[in-house]
Parts: sequence; structure tokens; C-alpha cells
Amino acid sequence: MLITREESRFLGKVAFLGLWQGRFLESESIFNALRAANPENIGPVLGLGMLHIHKGDYGKAAEILEKEALRLNPEDAHAQAWLGLALFRAGRKAEAAARLKKVLEDGNGEDSKALAKSLLDEIGAK
Repeated sequence: MLITREESRFLGKVAFLGLWQGRFLESESIFNALRAANPENIGPVLGLGMLHIHKGDYGKAAEILEKEALRLNPEDAHAQAWLGLALFRAGRKAEAAARLKKVLEDGNGEDSKALAKSLLDEIGAK
């Protein structure tokens, strides 16, 4: 079944709202459906990575973000920052610091840079 771009955006917003409310099963279902409907859209993949971070499955989050989201857009600052968080929480601090420094140097989103800076401060990396 094909969905319009407008419908896809609306469903993405619903999935992210569900994610923030802890409705992981519902959000995951929507993200997976959106990913299947448009496999080249980074949004649902990023959402799945974020979902796994919120569930505490940092290894799975890092895998999704690194192998899927960054394959779609290697320069995406949000994917890089969230990957940094997943790596940090998984105890892979050196890898996390490298990713987060890249966000600060190359990133174009203020929210991504703020997340990167905060995590680098927590890691103690300069």
C-alpha cells in the first residue's frame, strides 16, 4: 500500500510522540512500516535507533544507526550524535568521543551539537 508524503510525515510524528511516551511497541511498528514504505528515508531508521536507546538496548541502537542510518546519509548530524550516545551508553567511550567530535566539527544542527557537547563533557573528552 502506498502512502503519501504527508501521511508518512504524520505517521512519523505519531511514532516519535509514542516513543517519548514509552509506547515502544506501537512506535516500533510504525517506524518499521515507514521504513518498508520508503527504504531510502532516514527518518524511520533514526527513530528505530532512538527507540532502542530508550529501551536500553544500546548495542542494537548503535548497529541500526551505524549500519542503516549512516549508510543512507553518512553526514547526518542527528544520526552521528545519537550513535555517539548509543556507543557511550554501551561503554564504547573512545568510539563515542570520535563520533561526537565529528558532530561538533562538521554538524549543522544546533540540537545535535548540544547533545554532542554534553556527552563529550560527560565522557571527559576534549
